[in-house]
Amino acid sequence: MANRAYLFCSDGDPNDPQTWANLDKNKQHYYDSRHNIPLSWFFFFQPHDVKLVDVFFANGYLKAVDYWQEPKFMADKQKALEVFEQNEALLAQIVGPGLYSAAFARFLPSLQRMPGDCLCMDPAEIAQGDEEDYLPLKEIVELISNKDTPVQALREALNRFSMLTYKDENDASRNVIGCTYW
Repeated sequence: MANRAYLFCSDGDPNDPQTWANLDKNKQHYYDSRHNIPLSWFFFFQPHDVKLVDVFFANGYLKAVDYWQEPKFMADKQKALEVFEQNEALLAQIVGPGLYSAAFARFLPSLQRMPGDCLCMDPAEIAQGDEEDYLPLKEIVELISNKDTPVQALREALNRFSMLTYKDENDASRNVIGCTYW
């Protein structure tokens, strides 16, 4: 199992179900992570940006269709960047000085340059889908959106999917912003 999560940009309307169904087709430039969801990725989204999306897989040999649901995040890219800016002080409380590494300084500008109208997060290989993982993922975004949330409550929710302690600056970079290959 790959155990990856992806943050990428795509074209489309976040309110159109067809856009959600075709997200992976535009995943050319992206950030990814292995075994956890980078901490900062949650801070771009609002609760209504998190959805359970129907996924269909057709087996060509048997002509059978497997069906399941996966959690996905999608927001208008400019709005997502504004939301991140509003949430950055809270993220800094959780991450500390590691937030302001050289890699982080390149992170937001690289997202702005990525082609696409929407910022998307696909945690499906780490979050197993259905409501068992969907609800805790949505709860994290709800806690971030609620300015009265105690930081410790947010840390506890994030700890299920994200790393909150780091060995060194490289480890912090991977676990706060992920890795990119473009």
